[in-house]
Amino acid sequence: MDENDYPVFRQHDVRLAIANERQLDERSHRALLLAHVCLEESSARGIALPALVARIRSQLQSDHAAAREFDDRLLQGGYLEVHAPLYAMSRYRVTDLHYLIVSQDVV
Repeated sequence: MDENDYPVFRQHDVRLAIANERQLDERSHRALLLAHVCLEESSARGIALPALVARIRSQLQSDHAAAREFDDRLLQGGYLEVHAPLYAMSRYRVTDLHYLIVSQDVV
C-alpha cells in the first residue's frame, strides 16, 4: 500500500494520513477530533517519556477515574513502568501541534 492509498484529512495546510482505521477509537462519537503532534528529538530542551508520564499522573492525582483511564491507555499502548529506564534515554520536544475536526465531506 502506498501513501496515496491512505485516507487523508485536511484542514488548511495540514495533511494527516491514517494508515489503518484501527488507529482510531472504535466507540461511536458525534465528532472525530484528532491531535497531530510533531516531535523533535532534543536532549537539551526535550522531556523523556517517563518524566512526561510522571507529570501527567501528578496532574491527574485528584481525578481517580481519569488517572485509571490514563494508566489503562498506557498499557494498551505498550508502555510498562518496568521499561521506563529504556525510554529515559531519549528526550523529545513538541515543535508543532494541530487539532483537526474530521467530517464526512473531507477527501
